[in-house]
Amino acid sequence: VFIVREPAEFIRSQRAFLEKQGMRPEHIERQHIATANRLGNLARSYADRATLCHVIKFEDLVADPKRVVRALMDYLELPATEGYLDSVAAIIGDDSSHSRMLRTDKKSKIADEFEQYRSMLDAAQQKNLATFCHQFGYTLS
Repeated sequence: VFIVREPAEFIRSQRAFLEKQGMRPEHIERQHIATANRLGNLARSYADRATLCHVIKFEDLVADPKRVVRALMDYLELPATEGYLDSVAAIIGDDSSHSRMLRTDKKSKIADEFEQYRSMLDAAQQKNLATFCHQFGYTLS
């Protein structure tokens, strides 16, 4: 099972979360740069197993958790009662202290932040990012 997220939103969320944790800017930058390589590795791993895998897009999970979890349970050949699906859906965006800790505020300048991130990457990392986007149906813009 591959769980993927739109890269610009992932970078924004990762930065905000690491800032919440008190990580220094230079450590966040190193983490961001390493992320491009990880995304490339994930895309290559998926390409090697595409017919055997199930992909969940984070955006779809948040937008329609019951449908996405039902599809996952079908893929895993496990039962998914309406009660179970309702309980999973209730977790998405709940107001527990754990959810609040994980939640990050969105900024209106996400495209600018992502372009700044992309400008830090070398050619190989740019290719890794492009491979991930192509493999999972995301755009770089």
